[in-house]
Amino acid sequence: MAICALVQRIKKFDSQEQALKRFGVNKLYQEQDSGRNPHRLVLKQVLKKLKKGDTLVIFKLDRLARSTKQLLHLLEDFDKRGIHFVSIQNNIDTSTPMGKFFLPL
Repeated sequence: MAICALVQRIKKFDSQEQALKRFGVNKLYQEQDSGRNPHRLVLKQVLKKLKKGDTLVIFKLDRLARSTKQLLHLLEDFDKRGIHFVSIQNNIDTSTPMGKFFLPL
């Protein structure tokens, strides 16, 4: 089981990285493109590598997607593939029953 994180290189990167490592992230992927771009190379690589039982951790939802449609598409894909998703700042953790219940709201 891998716990990996997708981060964007921004001014507050160090604090994000520390929070992600405290969460237990063992693989960090740095994204250069904006969350608005659904065709980001690093995101595509991460999505390809994730497998059932893995967890993708992000600091904030806008680091993964900027539109609700894009986010819901990714979350549906994670659910179908058995991949857990955590957003630290948004208190989302789909590995728990409560996290799965509240996510669509």
